[in-house]
Amino acid sequence: MYGSDERTINTIQYNTIQYNAASAQCDSNCQGDSMSSEPLCEVSKKLLNLEQRSVIKFLTKEGMKPKEILECMVAVYGESAPSYYKIKFWSKQFKWGRDSIEDDPHTGRPVEVTSEEICQKLESLILADR
Repeated sequence: MYGSDERTINTIQYNTIQYNAASAQCDSNCQGDSMSSEPLCEVSKKLLNLEQRSVIKFLTKEGMKPKEILECMVAVYGESAPSYYKIKFWSKQFKWGRDSIEDDPHTGRPVEVTSEEICQKLESLILADR
């Protein structure tokens, strides 16, 4: 395996501690936040994905292969570790020069479009059709 396994596992554990602190901060902020449309578990899941991608990025830059990264991540994350294919995908992305750990923006139809103008137009169309 990799020569500095102890340092690698310590780095992953440090990132896990950072994630737990960020998640606790998020939980305390989101509980009273009526503006948040996502449940807390979705926010925590996104934070975990970002944390895991940062670990994959770090270990890839350290020269580890995806199978070695998987072994380290399973040792730390257990069942929450990403799949081998996800590790392989992100490792390849980082090798090709990608810097961002964020998801790419999706194209297509927006999830929701609400503005006062559109609501008024819809209301007038509905009322005119009666």
